[in-house]
Amino acid sequence: MTAFKQQTHRLGIFILCALLLVTSWGFTPAAQAEAPLPGANLSGLYNPPPFRINSAAQHEGTLLFADFGQVYLMTSDGQVSQTQMDALIGKLKDLNQSRSPRLVQGEAGVAVLDTYSGLLVPLVIKGTDLAPGTPVQLDWEDYITRHAHYNEVHPPVAYALSKEVLYALEGQGAPITRFDLQTGKRMAPLTTPALELLSYKDGQLLIIGAVAAEKEGAFTRAIQVLDPKADSITTIRPVAEDEAAVFTLSAIAYNKQDDILLIGRGDTLYAYPALGPGQPSADLPVDVYHTEKIPLAALPGSRAAVAAEESLFLKSTDPTAYAGKTELNLLVSATNPTGLNQAVSRAEGLRVKVTQQGMDPMDIAQMMIAGGDEYDLFWLELSEVDFDSLMKKGYAANLSNSPLLKANHDKLYPYLQQAVGLDGGIYALPVTLFATVMLGEEKIVFDQQMQPTLHTLFDMLDFMESWPDTYAEEHQGMSPFYPYEIKHFTYELALTTYINHYQGQGLPLHFDTDLMRAIFSRVEQLDYEAMERAYEGDYSAQAVFDKEWMYNLFLFSGDSRDSNTFFPFLISAKEGEPAVAPLQAGIVFINARSQKKEAAISFLETMLGVITPDSRIMMHKTDAKPVENPHFEQLIREHQARVQLQKDLIKKAPQAQQEELKRRLEGMEEGEAWIRENRRYLIKQEHIDAWQKMAGHAFVQRYNSDAQGAKAAKELLSQYISGQLTLDMYIKEVQGRLQLIQLENE
Repeated sequence: MTAFKQQTHRLGIFILCALLLVTSWGFTPAAQAEAPLPGANLSGLYNPPPFRINSAAQHEGTLLFADFGQVYLMTSDGQVSQTQMDALIGKLKDLNQSRSPRLVQGEAGVAVLDTYSGLLVPLVIKGTDLAPGTPVQLDWEDYITRHAHYNEVHPPVAYALSKEVLYALEGQGAPITRFDLQTGKRMAPLTTPALELLSYKDGQLLIIGAVAAEKEGAFTRAIQVLDPKADSITTIRPVAEDEAAVFTLSAIAYNKQDDILLIGRGDTLYAYPALGPGQPSADLPVDVYHTEKIPLAALPGSRAAVAAEESLFLKSTDPTAYAGKTELNLLVSATNPTGLNQAVSRAEGLRVKVTQQGMDPMDIAQMMIAGGDEYDLFWLELSEVDFDSLMKKGYAANLSNSPLLKANHDKLYPYLQQAVGLDGGIYALPVTLFATVMLGEEKIVFDQQMQPTLHTLFDMLDFMESWPDTYAEEHQGMSPFYPYEIKHFTYELALTTYINHYQGQGLPLHFDTDLMRAIFSRVEQLDYEAMERAYEGDYSAQAVFDKEWMYNLFLFSGDSRDSNTFFPFLISAKEGEPAVAPLQAGIVFINARSQKKEAAISFLETMLGVITPDSRIMMHKTDAKPVENPHFEQLIREHQARVQLQKDLIKKAPQAQQEELKRRLEGMEEGEAWIRENRRYLIKQEHIDAWQKMAGHAFVQRYNSDAQGAKAAKELLSQYISGQLTLDMYIKEVQGRLQLIQLENE
């Protein structure tokens, strides 16, 4: 594998998508029959769709939003277009150059600012056409720390634009910096500190400032109007009428046409018409990690465009309409609530309030027994809740009357149907799913036909034992399993494989068995010190990984780590027994005591449309259609642009550097064929085939007496490893605890 392939494979599909940010083709128009309605995901109107939206703005009713590679446009009547960033701020000049463009909204228009270099380009908007105006290079040196092969940049955190000046906030509570748009030079800063700033009207700025509260020594956030010419402020009102209110300022935008300020306070968007009191007007995404604030554009007609990663949702911001929506309260305890923001944003007719709170099984049981209706819906993981009991005792509402939910349930693999159904009824919607697998290095663990050579736990133990004499010399710098605490992790792997053997086949769990003794007698025989002596150094790559979470089916194409490529496989507890794949399933169900079941079912039906393709294929036994990469053509163009940059570099380079640069070029040119072969699909047919084969050995991890007994065994394992307990003592203790748990739960 060439150096290019190793690097590209290691980045994986999502980082590869980030390479789209510097593609080379320009304007792409696409007409729409009518303007989208609130609740629509506007990203779906563009081809290719955006990748991690970083900013949004609007000018005279035209919406603009951007990722690092394109600016997307939608007119007030729904006409859309997209323009490559290269066409607006120029192409990158060499392979080491970086940029970080974002939109800046002003009273008179919108500009693109490359926060990496300080290049500001006003945008000329004519219908769906978008063109660059006259660029200005700002004095950006104070934000750049230059190193030998890269630059470290710490730009301002907020901007506002007037006809003559760019205002920049270098940090919350800092004075406002100014740049002259004629010369690009830094001007004397304003003396007024601010927490946030926006362009307002009549050349003024809207800022969020800290003002003294009634309580001595306390401060509250307030909306203020700043006159830059006089460097004076007028305080309008507090952001929250309750000065003691605690909230994160999550988004902010101003609509000059309707004179409405929008401010996100946590996950709720408030509207301040004519800078009057704030009124709740829309729900905002939660847990958007890639940006400090949610990209937001305030649109005419009491609407807003709100970004959440790759999605941009159109929302109504009419406070009266918002107050009239049915409110649903959703408790999220799952660690992987993928699709939450999309579902909440699509459910335009509902007001979904999300509480994220980690809960253990006892907390959940007590909440259900208390019998309250504080929450209408719960998003939990089956491994953390005794859902069988919830169904049997009537705590979860029956969803069978929904044709959409029933049709989805009928497509599920039987093990999922059983986990969320009882006596023909449907009691939960599975929304996320991932498998836990082993990963093995392709040249060590797999044969020439790419079939794993390790089939059982005993094979794995034999492999580890033979490592010092058979593998260590050839694979220096590697270890068979964990390079540290290998004894602990080997015992843990043995116990987990044993437990999965029973749970995966639906057998009652027992620890006092011949198999348990055979496994741990073999584990005790290994010379762990010899395995650790076989590698000496500060870091060791592993030949085998366990407990790997397979969220994406693309893992079947391999995962590159430490210049090695790893593929998933499973092991069984012993020869002649099937290997099993544990599945972690996230579900959403309706509280049987909810007074809003009809609205809650409507929300679950909305959630059907936000399940990821990977989870959907892993859940549905009949879903076998490959998923194309919408960014594939763009990815090819980006790579071709990088190849051309390398060719240009060779022409300019001294003769002494030519040979090395040409070698790099050969690898890059070979890389295009590799991309065409490996990145045309996000999920290939071969991935689906591999999953369907693995699904025949899959089981859903559920919380029950056996799961509690397994947890107890794992908690006592360290005492056995350290020698405080013998194998017989350990087996007797964990078997006793298991039986006690089973009796208590009868």
